[in-house]
Amino acid sequence: MDLLNASGSAFRQDLNLALKALASNSSNAGDPTTLYDNQFYADTGDGIFKIRNAANSGFIDLFKLVSNTNTYLLYDGSSAGPSLCFRDDTNTGIFSRVDDEFNITTGGTERFRITGDGFTKATNTGAVHANTSFHESFTTNNDQQTHVFSHHGSIAAEQKGILIRTLNDPGGTANLILCETGSTTQFVVRKNASVESRTNSFGAISDVKLKENIVDANSQWNDIKAVQVRNFNLKDDSSTKLLGVVAQEIETVSAGLVTDIPDKDPTTNEDLGTVTKTVKYSVLYMKAIKALQEAMARIETLESKVATLEGS
Repeated sequence: MDLLNASGSAFRQDLNLALKALASNSSNAGDPTTLYDNQFYADTGDGIFKIRNAANSGFIDLFKLVSNTNTYLLYDGSSAGPSLCFRDDTNTGIFSRVDDEFNITTGGTERFRITGDGFTKATNTGAVHANTSFHESFTTNNDQQTHVFSHHGSIAAEQKGILIRTLNDPGGTANLILCETGSTTQFVVRKNASVESRTNSFGAISDVKLKENIVDANSQWNDIKAVQVRNFNLKDDSSTKLLGVVAQEIETVSAGLVTDIPDKDPTTNEDLGTVTKTVKYSVLYMKAIKALQEAMARIETLESKVATLEGS
């Protein structure tokens, strides 16, 4: 700014005004009388801190002013013009699409939002399935997974996958896992541990190219005959009667059908020093098929002998 030649008192007055403007960032309820390029200006009328453009033809709004000095206010912005961005990448940054919502944009397209209810929405296009009460990942990339969880811990035996936990104990038919194609339900795992498939088709990888030492299985007659099929209920669900086997009893018949799973504290993951036994039911069913084949062979032998006796 320039100070014109003037008498002593007039010059002092001009100097004081100039110093006051510097000290207050030229704050005023309206634009300063004298304007300069790149001049800062606190507009107390609009509550906006501004800077004069390089051409000295207008002011650029920087941010809003509030009485709380710990608050820095941004404009809402948009996905194409975020309110806080990078100097050399002005369409990447943060903005607020609507009140009480936080959004992140890259390349001018919204990629992530936190709704006013605290739910997260990740998207590759800016679209989401629904802006409602669930976390969501939305993608349009063909032949690609929506999510890949990759564990790279140094101890192979401790590389764990996905945990789905509800607050309360088992019971009820609420969905723990629900798989749909369009509006058609294909697969469900329910809170009461029931598993449902639309086609009731469950398989295993069984290609011969993966196998060796293929021989006929030994007789399963005695094992299946010794299996004790029980009715029971689980201790935390006395109203539901189940049909099955008890691991400790099966272990005396065919120990290979039983696996010991160490019990761990669900919060600290500390080993509790006990185990819970599980049974490989799918292998038990194969043993039953082998025993059935043996029974069929015996029946056919008896039928042949009966036919011979009846024909003699």
